[in-house]
Amino acid sequence: MDNWKDLFVVSTLYSGLSLHALEPVVVEEALFASLPEAPAKNVLSTTVGQNTQHDRHWQAYGQFIFYNTGLTSFGLTAQEFEQIIAGMKSALNGENPILSTKEEINKMQQFLEDKEKEQVANNKKLGDVFLKAKLAEQGFQKTPSGVVYKIIQPGNAKRANDDSNISIDYIGKSTNGKVFESTYERNEKAVVYVGSLVPGFSEIVKLIGEGGEVQAFIPPDLAYGDETVGPIPGGSVLDFSIKVHEIIQPMLKIEEPKGIDLKTLLK
Repeated sequence: MDNWKDLFVVSTLYSGLSLHALEPVVVEEALFASLPEAPAKNVLSTTVGQNTQHDRHWQAYGQFIFYNTGLTSFGLTAQEFEQIIAGMKSALNGENPILSTKEEINKMQQFLEDKEKEQVANNKKLGDVFLKAKLAEQGFQKTPSGVVYKIIQPGNAKRANDDSNISIDYIGKSTNGKVFESTYERNEKAVVYVGSLVPGFSEIVKLIGEGGEVQAFIPPDLAYGDETVGPIPGGSVLDFSIKVHEIIQPMLKIEEPKGIDLKTLLK
């Protein structure tokens, strides 16, 4: 992160989840429905009620801010999160800035960068353990690049390539089982251009034909690397269950998914 001041200014205007790059945020129901569960050690007791729609809107906005300011990158403890809330209350009360010199601000920036790197490294270690455990399970194998997968149904002999468009259903989850994206919840298939998918997803869909189903665990270097993307922390392994309905080739590239926002799959 190169500029933390700018990050916090623009974070509520732009979302990390996008098709190809940062795009203006559209606050939609699916965004809030896919928010991940916080780790047990971070759960705070909430004394503020949700008795009115007014309360719910402000609390929902709080969730939105949390997941779009990169706070998921740090693995915050309850105490650390309380300090963030204390700082926000201080600003609300018009108190003087806690850090006032360039040197102090630079130290804070370095502190945050170090914390993020620490959490990403921890996520990668946990991901490596997870992938090794999955690979030991019956039916799972690994591609040369490192994707751990199991073919549920191979489908027909037709295979996609980078120039194909494919009609698919899929469920995307974190390794804790929390769903962050699903075509089934939207009740509509997605049509995507294989060449635009993140490397691990692109590699896997080319292994099965029409009617094929596969479960794949994609390591971070074949997905989003160290970058935190919406509810997906940097360094995370992604768990996808995918069904390929149709392979369409050759055909013009479909820049935007048809009927669904496939923001967690595309570069």
